[in-house]
Amino acid sequence: INAEYGGGTWRMAMGGVLLWNGAMEEWHVFDNFFPFPCPITVHGRSYQSSEHYFQSRKFEGQRGEEQVRDAATPAEAKRIGRSLPLREDWEQVKDCLLYTSPSPRDS
Repeated sequence: INAEYGGGTWRMAMGGVLLWNGAMEEWHVFDNFFPFPCPITVHGRSYQSSEHYFQSRKFEGQRGEEQVRDAATPAEAKRIGRSLPLREDWEQVKDCLLYTSPSPRDS
């Protein structure tokens, strides 16, 4: 199922998973860019948001990892994450990290 709603698009995947992109007001709280502090801790390291965590994984063990962790906003973390060379195995690990990245909403 594909649809457009509230300026965004969404589709229902197999198994009833909602995949969405955009500004659907009733789902906004699930957005990585929701304007509310949502810090997470993974393996004893704190991140300001799940977007900070995901973007930092692109540079695990490299200088970009801390740059992303220190970004002022999730949008800045994403900008940095798109501007630096990726770790060599990124294409192999990114989907797993995307689907398993913790979120304060998961608790």
